[in-house]
Amino acid sequence: MPANGENETHAIFGEGVCVAVCPSDLAMGLTALGATINTVSPGGGRVIPISQFYTALGHVLEPDEMITHVRIPDVKADTRQRFLNSE
Repeated sequence: MPANGENETHAIFGEGVCVAVCPSDLAMGLTALGATINTVSPGGGRVIPISQFYTALGHVLEPDEMITHVRIPDVKADTRQRFLNSE
């Protein structure tokens, strides 16, 4: 949920904490495709849906965790997709 005001390409201040926005076209495309992020840490690994990866303060990675790969589900061969940039 966006904070008050124009916040498309900058951080938001005055909300008690700095709320960083993610202007990533790639993140939005991967979310639409249902991608997941695989991670590894000393305690093991986990699979995070990309729709749950980003937060108002950045991401959900733990300090000792790193991304190993991103998985994009297969799509049918006759599937057509396109990305429209609003700029």
